[in-house]
Amino acid sequence: MYNYLNGVVKIISPKYIVVDINGVGYEINVSNPYSFNLDEKMVVFTYQHVKEDEISLYGFKLEEEKNLFLDLISVKGIGPKTALLILAATNIVDFKKAVLSKDIIYLTKFPKVGKKSAQQIILDLESKFENDVLSIDKNYISQEDDEVVDALIALGYDKKAISNVLKKVKNNLSTEEKIKESLQLLIKI
Repeated sequence: MYNYLNGVVKIISPKYIVVDINGVGYEINVSNPYSFNLDEKMVVFTYQHVKEDEISLYGFKLEEEKNLFLDLISVKGIGPKTALLILAATNIVDFKKAVLSKDIIYLTKFPKVGKKSAQQIILDLESKFENDVLSIDKNYISQEDDEVVDALIALGYDKKAISNVLKKVKNNLSTEEKIKESLQLLIKI
């Protein structure tokens, strides 16, 4: 199994790129071929998919993209081609947030993903992404709110619940006021 390939991009087509490594061209299916540049030397993280009648390479600029791809193909009914289409149409943070918030409407916007597939994605991936909820939301939480998060965790509250509550708390409050309002909302849950 190949983990990554380090070479020069020689061909860019609508569905794949060809990376030259010491005179051998590797055809790699990618989500957005036009994000690569011709004659660019780079590392492409890869996944090798083997079927009865086909061996394919799938490539990614970032290891995080590859990890999300692997998560997606672990879902019943989602194959590598569908996973690649999903990666082409979203980013990692938005996708994980949609799964964690059980946003079926967001998930069904992807090609070849209907309501049943969206529900299966949520069922299979929600627990995998649960630990990422705070790191995902840190992109949307200000640094002063970090103190609020730390205080609520110290009081024993769940990371996912804290994340959901912080979205409802007013931004113009002091840290102390945010903690009080968050506690009031957490008690209602």
